[in-house]
Amino acid sequence: MNPWVHQESSHNQAIVTKYYSAQLLSTTFWLRLLRGEVKMAAALLEAFTRVTKLLTTPKQSAAHVPGAPSRPQPEALDFVARMRQGWQNKACPTLVILSGQDITADEFRLRSAQAEWAALMHSAQIQVRELPEANHTFSRSDWRAQVIGHSIAWLHALPPLPSLPSMHPQPSSHA
Repeated sequence: MNPWVHQESSHNQAIVTKYYSAQLLSTTFWLRLLRGEVKMAAALLEAFTRVTKLLTTPKQSAAHVPGAPSRPQPEALDFVARMRQGWQNKACPTLVILSGQDITADEFRLRSAQAEWAALMHSAQIQVRELPEANHTFSRSDWRAQVIGHSIAWLHALPPLPSLPSMHPQPSSHA
């Protein structure tokens, strides 16, 4: 649920594109602003800082750490790249559940739209379920019920496991 792919650049992008745009369209925000409840200097400084970082930070591929060899070894990969590589290399299905009202999920959505992630996210092994109204912790009982429902449905859709040899010897019928 809400996979963690946090990096400063993706965090700033998620806040600028999701949070700030929602605030500008929010009646509540404008009413708070008119009533003087918004600390304008601090808000503008934070917005300016995030947008500046977003515009001036070079886009880094999630493929490897700067300065690493062109074909990095697994330990040279950053966390996000290692996570993607792990998902690519494993042969088992994965269920991703994302809440709609969460910056961590927003960062994951941004990351999963990038070229390195897009094919993986559209593969048969990864299923994504969205709960648009849910917060990060799925704090309401109806959201938790949806998470449970998606998880159970996903588990039921999995192919059966192969039979494993018994660890217990079978009794002999020769007696």
